[in-house]
Amino acid sequence: QRLEGVFGEFAPADVIALAGTRLGYVVHGLGCERGDCRPDVVRVVDLRRPSAAPAQALATSFVLASDGAFAALTQPDGGGAIRVLTVAADHRTTVVASGAVTPGSLALAGRTFYWTQDGAPRSAVLPG
Repeated sequence: QRLEGVFGEFAPADVIALAGTRLGYVVHGLGCERGDCRPDVVRVVDLRRPSAAPAQALATSFVLASDGAFAALTQPDGGGAIRVLTVAADHRTTVVASGAVTPGSLALAGRTFYWTQDGAPRSAVLPG
């Protein structure tokens, strides 16, 4: 089921995260009904200031901290290497890793996030 609303189109089951006053969600392929599909985008809004520009990144899964920083998995060229990236609360984006990342392996504990790459566990800390 898809929902349409203020923040765009999203599927509620697995693509929404709430951390503090930050709401993160994935907007799925807008424009597909017109044959102009765009990639999925993670957006994070501050619910205290919903009209402010959201932090965003091309990605299909993410983990979110209460200050708005997030880590995400993205596959920008559609079939190539999956990248692990972070987006800081001030919207700076950094690619942390790239390669044989296992889809769906992203997890968060405190400010440390985890993923599986080349069959081995990896971790990094979200930017402050």
